[in-house]
Amino acid sequence: MAKSVFAFHNDSLQFEASNSYSGYLVVPIRSETSPIEDRWEGDIDYDFLSRIASYNKTFIPIDLGNLDILNDAIITRNYGNNPSYYEVAQICRHRTPVDNLWGESNLNFITYYQEKYGIMIKNTTQPLLRPKYLSKKRNMLRSNSGQKSQFSVKSCNKSQTQSVADTITHHSKGKSKVIELIPELCKRSIFPASVWKSLACIRSILWRMESMLSVKEFENKMQESWIVGSSRNERQLQNNSLTMTILKALTLARANDDFNLETLEFLGDSYLKYAVSISFFLSYSKFHEGQLSSLKSKIVSNENLYQIGIKMGLPGYIIGHNVDQNDIWVPPGFSIAKKSDSIGLEEQLSTLNLSMTSRVHPTQKLKNKCIADVMEALLGGILLELGENSANNFITNNLGIKVGRLSHNIAKLDDDARKEISKIYNAHNLKDLEAVLGYSFKDRKLLISALTHATYNHNRIAEGVECYQRLEFLGDAILQYIVVRHCYHANNNYKPADLHDFVEASLQNESLAVMTMVYGIHKYFFYNSPSLFSQINQLLQIVDTNEECEQRLSTEEKALVYSNSLKDGVMIPKPLGDLFESLIGAIFIDCGRSIEVVNDLVLRLLQPQHAIFAQGVPKSPIRILHEKFPSGLLFKKEKTEDNSLRKLSLQVPDGSYFTATGINYKHCKKVLCMMALRCYDENSN
Repeated sequence: MAKSVFAFHNDSLQFEASNSYSGYLVVPIRSETSPIEDRWEGDIDYDFLSRIASYNKTFIPIDLGNLDILNDAIITRNYGNNPSYYEVAQICRHRTPVDNLWGESNLNFITYYQEKYGIMIKNTTQPLLRPKYLSKKRNMLRSNSGQKSQFSVKSCNKSQTQSVADTITHHSKGKSKVIELIPELCKRSIFPASVWKSLACIRSILWRMESMLSVKEFENKMQESWIVGSSRNERQLQNNSLTMTILKALTLARANDDFNLETLEFLGDSYLKYAVSISFFLSYSKFHEGQLSSLKSKIVSNENLYQIGIKMGLPGYIIGHNVDQNDIWVPPGFSIAKKSDSIGLEEQLSTLNLSMTSRVHPTQKLKNKCIADVMEALLGGILLELGENSANNFITNNLGIKVGRLSHNIAKLDDDARKEISKIYNAHNLKDLEAVLGYSFKDRKLLISALTHATYNHNRIAEGVECYQRLEFLGDAILQYIVVRHCYHANNNYKPADLHDFVEASLQNESLAVMTMVYGIHKYFFYNSPSLFSQINQLLQIVDTNEECEQRLSTEEKALVYSNSLKDGVMIPKPLGDLFESLIGAIFIDCGRSIEVVNDLVLRLLQPQHAIFAQGVPKSPIRILHEKFPSGLLFKKEKTEDNSLRKLSLQVPDGSYFTATGINYKHCKKVLCMMALRCYDENSN
């Protein structure tokens, strides 16, 4: 009986209340029970249970002499291979089997059933039933699940026929027709429709309850690794406010719930890179940018996060399937049957090394990346609910990387070094740059380092001045965290794809290079590379406007002019974007690592670009082309006579072929996709 109502079909399950994995039972309560002090008190409805227990089947024949019992009934057909369930919406006493099918002029029900099914209808005076189809889906957790409100049951007369026909229809291949069933050829459920529909909700209710219990269990298990500096009572309050966020972090997108981990994962990913970058920048002062990046990539990689998630026992708490799936939920009162001749759920559990008593769907299969994503989402949830200290505690205790308020020893400069730094600062009017940035450096050495390219050695005579690469490594992570955090809090309804597009567009090298030129930061760049000089000079010629015109443009208008000038695959030197990042890293260190100070400065500097994106976030041409041809694009490196250039070819699944040459393969790939998209746009027009 339960299998019909709960719509699960799993031969590995058997009803065995004494050995059930769920320590509770669902029972009916007498309807006269009233709430007392927010608690329901009353007796179990044993009469109802006895009546149900007297039947050995869920569906029984319909008594044609007592059709009023169908006023609150669920029915199914006696014929056909795929049983469907219906709620009786109308009893049409003016319609009988001798009438024609709805929309047919020469075919009545008696002839139809005899010719199609070989069934002879015995009672030709019985009224027809107009049912409402009940979906077999049992996911009641989604607010937009598409399950419409239920119809009330009533008898209809002939004058009501048309309005009823407009309401109760069956859609098939674009056509609508009224469903009418013969009582004689149907069976009714022993459960009234009102009870059936309540029971149908139980699966979703229990699913959510079990998930919440699992989250609380996970919180109790892990709270020491993230909650810091609070009493036991305070921790309880924190946990109560944290529960729903942790549930969200543990819910994969494929669970088809009203919420999932995707935005929290994006937030957690950016904070993890931010925190680890700061830690490594301060801890490994002798490491260059390449070494720092390599070390960070190992820590934040999906493989490392997956391994840590396994050690934490995370798979047993992840919600990776939706409530509609039949093979991953053990209802109350049921247990897993032990069969020696087949691989059932118990064997599947042992292969996953998960507990048989795990409350959350023990037979699901999870990819490594899913577990890594949940790790990032958990970090994002902890950051959101409990703040940076708890997030840092989570990283330190689980990833083994000390983050937070690390010490930073600033080397004391002698008089000669200070004089040299002041000389460079004054000679290049760096005070004007500080005015543009809206920030005055306490340690001018940091400012000069942030402006110094690896090819420029003249500044190195000042003690402690190095090239910008380490600061660029730090600034990159800071920028990403600030922009992601801003997007998350500015519009929490961002779809994950939209959030990704906005952040990618804001932080791509081209966008940062545009802002470097908009604010004139490139004028203060120290470099000694002829090729870089040539690239920057060519770029400036493309976006050049006369000085008088430029003075009249606002920063937002200037950003728009520059962005439009660089749309057609123009090669933008990477150091221009790196320069913006290195300055952000330098300001962060100089202001005492105050993320709020840097946050305000960054959002102000990026505001012109964000104003442009508000009109429509530009999508990567590579992504657009991949979406257009999901079967795959074939990129191939080609030989070129000029060793300083790279050549790449693209073959599209429809046979089209494109080639592009540029300073690196990344630029070539972007240009190729732009060429292909332009070609298809022209052909479509």
